[in-house]
Amino acid sequence: MNDLALYEIYDIVHIPFWQTIGFRIVCGVIAVLLLGILCVVIYGYYVRIKNKKALPWERALSRLTQLKQQPLIVAQDHKIFYFTLTNIMKTYFSDRYSLNVLPKTDAEFVALISQEKKIATDAITKLDTIFTDVSLVKFANKQAVRDKMIQDIDRGFAIVCETMPHENELEQGTRAT
Repeated sequence: MNDLALYEIYDIVHIPFWQTIGFRIVCGVIAVLLLGILCVVIYGYYVRIKNKKALPWERALSRLTQLKQQPLIVAQDHKIFYFTLTNIMKTYFSDRYSLNVLPKTDAEFVALISQEKKIATDAITKLDTIFTDVSLVKFANKQAVRDKMIQDIDRGFAIVCETMPHENELEQGTRAT
């Protein structure tokens, strides 16, 4: 009967992988990463909501001010400047007048804005002046003159100021809603 006796195997214990230190460390790292991603998403949502609360002309003026403060040294900066300026103007008119102008080319944008009855002809003329030679700078690597760039951004400020509603128009808009 001695042959059927149990051997002492109790000092060898199997520990399931989910109870190991390594598994707990990996779970902790994953939890921290997920928490970080959640914080980034919440912050992005907060920034987007904060920017949506600003009126279209406030956003445009803010972005134009940021653009004016950027140094413009090399030709690549000139391209970026004009891409940004045209994007600001398209976004402003898209938000302000509920027009679908973001996917349009610069020429299509100016043609569409020219047909709009709500926009003053002076603003349209200034917009046309900005968009006249922009394609050469943006796509053909033409050198932009710094003075023209400053004039164009000042025209952008003027366009936004001319097209934003006055106090009485804002009051009428709030009464209608």
